[in-house]
Amino acid sequence: MEGKITKINSRRGFAAIFTENNDYTVIEILGSYHIATGDIIQGNLETLGREYLFNASKDEKIDVFIQEIYASKRVMERLLNK
Repeated sequence: MEGKITKINSRRGFAAIFTENNDYTVIEILGSYHIATGDIIQGNLETLGREYLFNASKDEKIDVFIQEIYASKRVMERLLNK
């Protein structure tokens, strides 16, 4: 599956990925990766828990914890703005 980073809360280390299913996956970034709004992310975006995803925009594997899947925009905003 593929999606695009649409929002980042660097203070919390969270990011939202708008998926090809037209919903959001919210991730917590584990480690010091340099992601940016607009980056294309590939991998298993439909399973909660720890995953390794691929940032195709930066040709880099990233270690994340998937906090929420199939989220609406409202739920995504709430999680990122805590």
